[in-house]
Amino acid sequence: MSRRTAPTRVGLAFVGAATVAALGFATGAAYSSPASPQALQPPATASTFPVSQTAFDDARPVALTASRDAATTLAAPVAGRVTRYDCAPGGEVVSGTSPLSVDGVPVLALATATPLWRDLSIGDAGEDVSALQHELTRLGHPVGASGKVDRATLRAFAAARTAAGAAAEPATQVPTVHVLWLPASTVAVEDCPAATGSTVEVGDEIATVPGTLTSVSIVDVPTDLLPGPRLLTVDGTGVPVDPAAPITDPAVLATLAGLPSLQPAGEETEPPTGRLALTDPIEVSVVPPASVVGDGILSCVVAAGRPHNVRVVGSELGQSFVVFESTAPKDVDTAPRGDVTCA
Repeated sequence: MSRRTAPTRVGLAFVGAATVAALGFATGAAYSSPASPQALQPPATASTFPVSQTAFDDARPVALTASRDAATTLAAPVAGRVTRYDCAPGGEVVSGTSPLSVDGVPVLALATATPLWRDLSIGDAGEDVSALQHELTRLGHPVGASGKVDRATLRAFAAARTAAGAAAEPATQVPTVHVLWLPASTVAVEDCPAATGSTVEVGDEIATVPGTLTSVSIVDVPTDLLPGPRLLTVDGTGVPVDPAAPITDPAVLATLAGLPSLQPAGEETEPPTGRLALTDPIEVSVVPPASVVGDGILSCVVAAGRPHNVRVVGSELGQSFVVFESTAPKDVDTAPRGDVTCA
């Protein structure tokens, strides 16, 4: 008697075989057509780019050249023994301080446009008096620049000496023996020929400093500067400048004279540098570089199929800075047609 297979078991076997076959097909399909993760899908390319505005100062690094007079000798104003001598080659002497004492009396360094050449008393007048009054005021001891010695001038001088370490004394005179003349408010020291304990005579050399700064010029002025007043910044100090002309204004040179970058250096040293920028930044539009077409002389961008003339004034980190001839559009085409003509 033959055995019959139960219909239920045959059906289950068929279903199992079909399932295995289906799984195999799905697995094969998965290997033959792998799906790319969404993160790896190429980004959609935007056809337009929104135009934004920013401030632009057209800053340029520039090399400088500084001209000076011959080295200057700082001369002892009084005879005696040097009891204190704060001098070192490469150091500085600053107006309003005392770099040395002679016979125990501090000598006050002062940068005056006219060196003091006489003792000053009440009623004395002249350019030396005006120069003294201007420097005392700059140092924080206000006094009217009348050009004539008055009680306020004597009190201001006495206060400056006291601030520099001298003993307080009655304000009766401005003696030259108490003043070491400086050619600038801060001077770099090249040589220190005296020494503590040595004796000096009036006029003996106390220190050698670089000559007075006579001009500062920009080397190879950029030819594509935007029009407008300019500011030259050196070592964090900014002064107004005409890029095409040397700086010769005494007040501006006095501001620059003590800056480290403008001190004399060897011939093999790199020239000093500064930052030349517009005093008042202008507003420019920011667009992607690929949106700008033209030959540089006549350039434009395309917005809504229409070209808009622009002047390219700079670029930075994948951005172009432009100035529109008319009102800037809200956005520009990122890939304008190759046959676009700027009018």
